[in-house]
Amino acid sequence: MTWKGRLEGMIGALWVEIERGKRFYIGSGLADRERASPPAIGSRIAFKRQGFSRNGIPCLASFLRVREVP
Repeated sequence: MTWKGRLEGMIGALWVEIERGKRFYIGSGLADRERASPPAIGSRIAFKRQGFSRNGIPCLASFLRVREVP
């Protein structure tokens, strides 16, 4: 997808997979610097959510930060 305006040339959302193998997009909470230079594939991130759907997908997920792996 090609974005126009402020997001032109940046990502719109991250494709995320959680431990249970569920996959979903997180677009909320991303600052322009994360959109311009997104976390590398395989990075661990922290996000907040408002519960889970019946299918086990986090509801209203919002990006917080890239997590440091020890």
